[in-house]
Amino acid sequence: MHDAAHDAHARHAAREGAHGAHDAHAGHGGHDRHAGHSLEMFRNRFWVCLALTIPVLAYAEGLWALVGLEAPDLPAKALAPFALATVIFFYGGAVFLRSAAGELRARLPGMMTL
Repeated sequence: MHDAAHDAHARHAAREGAHGAHDAHAGHGGHDRHAGHSLEMFRNRFWVCLALTIPVLAYAEGLWALVGLEAPDLPAKALAPFALATVIFFYGGAVFLRSAAGELRARLPGMMTL
């Protein structure tokens, strides 16, 4: 069963075939929303955030209460998890936060806005 969307896609594919290779961003003025995003960049951010998560967990009250111990006493014991979690949020999520800001500016909320 053919529907209007399928027919439109078939016409688009035929038109692209007549004009050369399909460019996924041709209708977007050459704007690539994923420029600068690489697997290596995400992998590096993941490892940095993972390393910063270890001290956050080390000073999480619930974790120590679960095993019946108390976290080592440091002067900034209460501030360290908050500060590190803030760094993790903004450093690890920078790509997503920038994309969400762009979606909101364009008044077209999408997956990044969630």
